[in-house]
Amino acid sequence: MITGNLESQSGFKEQKCFSFGGRVKVEISKEELEELYVRQNLSTYEIAKRYNCWNTTIGSKLKIFGVKRRNPKKKKVFSKELLEELYLNKKYSISKIAKELGCGHATIWHRLEECSIPKRELKRYKIEKQELHNLYSDKKLSQIKIAQRFSCSRWVISNKLTQFRLQKRNASEATIIYERKKFSNNLVEKAYLIGFRLGDLHVKRKSIYSVCINSSTTKQEQIELMSSLFEKYAHVQVSCSKGVFSFSSILNNTFSFLEPKEDKIEKWILKDNKTFFSFLAGYADAEGNIGVYSGRARFRLGTYEKNIISQIYEKLNSLSIKTNIRLESPIGYQTSSGVKNNGDFWRISINYKDSLLRLFKKLEPYLKHGKRVRDMKNAKENVLQRMKLKGGEVVYDSRKILHYNSN
Repeated sequence: MITGNLESQSGFKEQKCFSFGGRVKVEISKEELEELYVRQNLSTYEIAKRYNCWNTTIGSKLKIFGVKRRNPKKKKVFSKELLEELYLNKKYSISKIAKELGCGHATIWHRLEECSIPKRELKRYKIEKQELHNLYSDKKLSQIKIAQRFSCSRWVISNKLTQFRLQKRNASEATIIYERKKFSNNLVEKAYLIGFRLGDLHVKRKSIYSVCINSSTTKQEQIELMSSLFEKYAHVQVSCSKGVFSFSSILNNTFSFLEPKEDKIEKWILKDNKTFFSFLAGYADAEGNIGVYSGRARFRLGTYEKNIISQIYEKLNSLSIKTNIRLESPIGYQTSSGVKNNGDFWRISINYKDSLLRLFKKLEPYLKHGKRVRDMKNAKENVLQRMKLKGGEVVYDSRKILHYNSN
């Protein structure tokens, strides 16, 4: 699913706060905080109640903005009768009483002890380990959301996670808004994504738990392709300004294989023809060119990565796909638009009819870009038509050109 600016769609500014994985992040300015805390003399508890957050969050905001804290007020003392009414008769929880009375729950605990009010027996919640694992680890629900399902406090869920030895998410993971799924571990798909990344994706590490990808293009088909590749794994965001589309997504750590590595194709990709041609299809979808020029079909792929383009050249020739390679423009070369090369730009090209047919047959299962697929179909028809005009009847397989049967 593609969405635009989250703030404009959800109206977060009007609500003054917004939720990240069950936690609340307060959006409050220094001026607002000074008005409430300094001029209106409200306590951090009272301000927190307005913003639906913890009083410690308001305390942190005061520190960030450099607002001087008032000396603590005299300890609040609540009558025994009031506490008995709320705790024993109305069966309010400690947290609910603290919220009602505008203090911390520790204050209520201590006052209950001072008044010798017997503590209620703790309610036992029947939560199975597998059920909790499914909600917390698989579905990525927050502790607060799980607590709401079982009508208990977040601390009950936290204690259960500890009891069952289920690893708790850290602060970074807890702020995840959209679900991020693990990569499929399919090697053919992995090879395609690596090839596509080489040509059209910027990848950087966002944290030890996530990888950020982004790209920009003027072609809508390219944006649609990128969205189709990653939206099944994570939320993707697309925006457009002055005809330029911007794409971004944050993936989980199973996509660390997309991070830039040394300038070479990994051995496991080269070892198997399926993974190699999937890789080449990804690269071609991002940077390749298939077309008919002066009545002749051609396949071309250019890059500054000399080692990678050389490996592709060697692999294709080893498969009887005759390929040419050349230095198209050296470092410092200035284009007609005034842009200078930051390095040597290399290009491979395939022009021979039989080699093009072999290549197209291998690429056909893996190409995904709509334009590349259409261009390859046109190029293939061009090759077959030229063969037919020469009087041959040509049929091709993976190793050699036989005769194509015009019937």
